[in-house]
Amino acid sequence: MQETLLYKQTLPVRGEYDVVVAGGSCTGVFAAIAAARAGARVALVEAQNRLGGTATCGLVCYWHSLMDVFYREQIICGLTQELLERLKRRDLVVFWDEPNPSWYANFNTEEMCCELDEMVREAKIVPLLHTRVADVLREDGRVTGLVLAGKDGLSLVRGTYFIDATGDADVVRFAGGKIWRNEVLQTATACVKFSNISPEARKALGHLIHEVAEKY
Repeated sequence: MQETLLYKQTLPVRGEYDVVVAGGSCTGVFAAIAAARAGARVALVEAQNRLGGTATCGLVCYWHSLMDVFYREQIICGLTQELLERLKRRDLVVFWDEPNPSWYANFNTEEMCCELDEMVREAKIVPLLHTRVADVLREDGRVTGLVLAGKDGLSLVRGTYFIDATGDADVVRFAGGKIWRNEVLQTATACVKFSNISPEARKALGHLIHEVAEKY
């Protein structure tokens, strides 16, 4: 592959922060909030127009249990539990009564977007939406900034620490770090929302999905 130098330019600096988190999934948001609550100045970079990753953009509206597989001890807490409790106070989440390894909380994806926005605002985090990491700036062998591509073109955000929550290890790859990929990748799933569906129809739909799962 040939390389061509298209242009040279001085990138505007969007800001300087203690922590810059790349990727606004729930994982990235929680990392940003934890850093901000510890007193850090934090920026959060997200390629989509909303926070939450697959939980919101992908309509994956179920979260598994906070308990271990034997339902004897709670092993997940922190911001995951806090977010669910915030949704519960607004009657925006339904919890399953009986133990199930896959289903525990069924939430409203749109309302979760709003709740994550509130949590980010409360923590005084600077959100940079519609913005993707295009490269990294390295000085003396250390990453000191992220090159961002957004609606206004290319820019630079500087930081002391960087957290890669992109899902594809974009920051690590641009920085020259070692990455790996599973031999078998999980296929994309087309999610869809149903409303006002009877329990009988819901059950029938579930059976249909499982009947053709292997084929598709």
